[in-house]
Amino acid sequence: MSTHKAEHVVLALGRNGAFLCTHCGYDYQPTYPVSLTMLGAMMTTFAKEHRDCKPTPEGARKAETKRAAPGASVREWLASEDTGASSRTICHVLSGEPCLSRSGAGYPLDPDDFGRCHRLLELFPAWRERLDEVATRYPGWAPLVREWDALEAMFVEELPTGRAPKMYARMQELLREGGVR
Repeated sequence: MSTHKAEHVVLALGRNGAFLCTHCGYDYQPTYPVSLTMLGAMMTTFAKEHRDCKPTPEGARKAETKRAAPGASVREWLASEDTGASSRTICHVLSGEPCLSRSGAGYPLDPDDFGRCHRLLELFPAWRERLDEVATRYPGWAPLVREWDALEAMFVEELPTGRAPKMYARMQELLREGGVR
């Protein structure tokens, strides 16, 4: 029996909370509502069943999120599956649109969150120059904004590996500095 982690098995919130194996492409849509105990058991079972899956082209295609196309409007971006609390926070501050998630303002807590912010700023490049406005509105963002260039460099460097330990560690330091963690 393999004991390695199945980090390629994810809970795809943009797909209504389906479990997804990004290697083989299989997904399972639980029927909600479900108790947290049952959801945890289902997640554990799904991860065990897929822990030894090998990457396939089909899995990669299914794992791709629906992203907004270049030139998209804010509303088109909001309708995509490539949003999160932190990217919605940037959008809210810099567009004035009511884009915050239900949980309110968010911070990029890991490289996946950062990736969504990075792709948002690629869609709206003028916002990159205005990130300090996010830090002014939400002071916990200040260390992240100050180090954004370095974080982007780490993101681009580590992206091909599918893991970003250096970036994650640096983000955690910056979040602690900002009083977020």
